[in-house]
Amino acid sequence: MEIKQLKLIFTIFFLISVCFADVSFSKVHGVILLTSGKVLLNARIAKKGDIVVYGDLISTKNKSACEIAISDDSIIKIKDNTEIIFQLTETKNSALKIMKGWFAGVFKNRKVNIVTPTIIAGIRGTAFCINVKNQKETYTCTCHGTIQWSGKKHEETVSAVHHTGRYYQIVNEKVVSTPVGPNYTGMPSHTDQTLEELAGRINTTIDWNEKCN
Repeated sequence: MEIKQLKLIFTIFFLISVCFADVSFSKVHGVILLTSGKVLLNARIAKKGDIVVYGDLISTKNKSACEIAISDDSIIKIKDNTEIIFQLTETKNSALKIMKGWFAGVFKNRKVNIVTPTIIAGIRGTAFCINVKNQKETYTCTCHGTIQWSGKKHEETVSAVHHTGRYYQIVNEKVVSTPVGPNYTGMPSHTDQTLEELAGRINTTIDWNEKCN
């Protein structure tokens, strides 16, 4: 889907939302750019061009994937066997909740919290990858930028020019952070190309040499 078409779609939905807005906050819409395999939006088959709104559940089955543009400045990719609840707004409580599975994203300017069963990621214009292994273990990668990670009795800020991985586990009722070491593969389930292709969909690039704040 072309960038101009995306902007037109988001403009139309913005105007509609202004007319019927909840006065407490403005809800953010997404547009499905592509699907492969079996992707469900609120238990029905999702297709390209579908609008994703606050409270929607997106789920992917085996060997399936989906890409969703959020406004014209952010995008996420969801791989197979993943479940995400879309709770984006223009407030500090804006969130994407991932119950299980894998997804990656490129957020140019948007602020959002990525909520997993293990850890919460404070995204502030970042490229990232997250894989929820189970209810007590989550793999994360701050691919480019800075992310504030917080969980039970644990907080840390991770900045990366070119991928910094962490495993977060709940052990004895607290979150334990384990850096991805040099003997590990480094970037499970994603590559530079994964993020670069996503960035290209929203007409931006990732400078892997650029220092992060």
